[in-house]
Parts: sequence; C-alpha cells; structure tokens
Amino acid sequence: MKTKPLLALALVAASASALAADDRPYFGLQGSYVLPDQDRQTADGLGGTLLLGLPLNRYLATELNLFGSQAGRDAGPGSNEQWGAGVDLALHPFQRSSRLSPFLLAGGGALYEDRPNNSRGYAFLNAGGGLLYSLSDRAALRLDAKRYRIDDDEAAAGNAHQWDTRINAGVQIAFGGDTPPPVIVAPPPPP
Repeated sequence: MKTKPLLALALVAASASALAADDRPYFGLQGSYVLPDQDRQTADGLGGTLLLGLPLNRYLATELNLFGSQAGRDAGPGSNEQWGAGVDLALHPFQRSSRLSPFLLAGGGALYEDRPNNSRGYAFLNAGGGLLYSLSDRAALRLDAKRYRIDDDEAAAGNAHQWDTRINAGVQIAFGGDTPPPVIVAPPPPP
C-alpha cells in the first residue's frame, strides 16, 4: 500500500524534471564550412547558420534553419552563393538534458543559388548528426554535419542532383531564465 504513493511521487518528480529541463525553445548561431559536390567545380566555402528550435519532448525537437554560404569557382571568375531555409527533426536518443548529447538530424527545405551562369531556387533533403556539449543550464556548444541532396540538374550535365556537405560549429542558447528546481509534491496522507 505504501508503494503507490511513493511511485506517484517519483512519477510527478520525474515528469516535472523532464519538463523543466527540456521545454524551452532555443536558438543557435553557427559558422559553416561547406564541401560542395565535385561536379559543381566550386571550391570549399564558408557561411553561417541561424537555427530556431522547439522541443517536442526530451528526445525530439523541430528546428528551423536559415543559412547562407559563399564559395569561389575552380574554373573561371566569380563565386557561388547559396541562401536557404529548411526544417529538421532532431532526435536525441540519450535525452537532451545530459551533459554530452549526441543527436541525429533529418529534414528538407529550399535554397537559392546564385552562380555566374544562372540563379535559381532548388529543393533539398538533408540528413546528418552532431553533438551538444552543455556549458550551463541555458547554453551549449554545438557541432553538427549534414549531407544535402539538392535537386539541381543545371550544375553538371547528366546529374539530376548534387550532394553538398555542410559542417557547422557554434553555440545553442535556450530562451528564458534558468530552469527552476523541480517541485516535489507530497503524497496525500494514508486513509
């Protein structure tokens, strides 16, 4: 009979702790290193990423990514610029609240590519993974890498898509103040 109130107390404390640790939206600022598909005849590029995340629970979050990059041409003058937006689903298999949290990413979106010979928008799919290293209750260092499948049939004859890789490093900061300690509710007195 005494185990039911203790079990109820443990469940309330665990759920309060889970909500307190993971319910805050967050943003991230990252520098990017871009490895373009070899068919593009473009040098590696540099850029940046802004992300806005909304946790769904301890294991899942949705992330809106806004990014841009610039890379010089291997052949000829000029440069390629990319500007894009996408939505990712982030899966944290070992919970987001741990000190070192690996995660997987999958998503899609659209990008606009400005090249010397043409400028146009393209759809993309992406997948990758990364690590969060918590610095405090609100801030973490973030490193991730994603592989992009871009539906670009104009960069190289005979290829309906290009494969770019984007490596990002920066910070991730939760909105709001520090997480308050969990509230522990005392079990009701036995009858």
